[in-house]
Amino acid sequence: MGDTSIELWMDQHQYNALERILTERRTDLKTVMQARLMEFYRQTVPELERVDINNRIEGERLAAERRAAEQRLFSVFRITEKGSTVCLECDHPFDFLQAANQTRRYMRQKMDPQPNTFAEYYLQAGTPISEERFHELVGERIEGSRNITGLCDIDLDNGLFHTTRHLNGWASFNLNDVTTAAYHAYRKEYRTNDDMWRIFLDHLDGKQITESTPKEMDGHRRLTQDDISFSDEIVESDGKLNFYMNTIFNVDQVFGTHVETPDNGDWLNIYANYDMGQRQVCDTLDVVLHRNDGSDEELSYTLNAAEKEILLGKMDAYCLDREGIMLDAYCAQFIAEEHGTLMEPRM
Repeated sequence: MGDTSIELWMDQHQYNALERILTERRTDLKTVMQARLMEFYRQTVPELERVDINNRIEGERLAAERRAAEQRLFSVFRITEKGSTVCLECDHPFDFLQAANQTRRYMRQKMDPQPNTFAEYYLQAGTPISEERFHELVGERIEGSRNITGLCDIDLDNGLFHTTRHLNGWASFNLNDVTTAAYHAYRKEYRTNDDMWRIFLDHLDGKQITESTPKEMDGHRRLTQDDISFSDEIVESDGKLNFYMNTIFNVDQVFGTHVETPDNGDWLNIYANYDMGQRQVCDTLDVVLHRNDGSDEELSYTLNAAEKEILLGKMDAYCLDREGIMLDAYCAQFIAEEHGTLMEPRM
């Protein structure tokens, strides 16, 4: 219901005297009267009624927060520039067209003031987020969230612009094609938004690319502890141990593929690798997409630190179960056999 104000009257001389004394005590009349009013409320209203009122107030506050969250519009970006990548949520609801235009303005140094980096521009009205949070929002956007007005991955270093569409996944373009299309859309000021969108999309028609779409972005979520298990032999190749991963989880959610469907007969083979020389899990999973028509496509999934930590524990346990020794000892034994020498495992 909100707050209600109470108006009180007092002679100016009396008020001045009170204000002077309260100022000396480092407080003011409003603070004192507010405290006295609440004390009078606690003394006058029965406890059970106060509890009921507090519950109603809290319920109204939570309902207001839910409404604000449901009505919130925001945009999401991942920006790569000068070898650095920043993920962020922006409180301004940029869409694909607006983001393309802002990218063009930044590249042509037409912003006033011109930010040091493109991410800095969006951070004026936003906050940084983690890669994990970015991937969560990718999933929400693709699944149809109406709160996210636009989600873009802008790679200034490689000249690529990736954007998401409701229910249709990623669309990738050369950066110059996107900024040129934005130029034509915004060329005349009197155009309506619908006209600008039509011109923008007309100039992008047929220019979508697929080769450069970053595969680590395609999924809706990251790997979890329950997703990871192995089977078959541990195979050595070029100084690395290959672990065959079972596809007991929904691979489409993680890799952005389209195999968990009766629409085709495609399937994946997934391999996790361990570098015996460096004694660490390799940065990527090797993913082979086998299509029903007999063709294959080699993909790559970049692991984050948490996923590598999970994989290390799983590899260690699988090695112990299958070979009878821990992973580090198995590496030392394998290298010793290869070189005909006896090596101690690293501690």
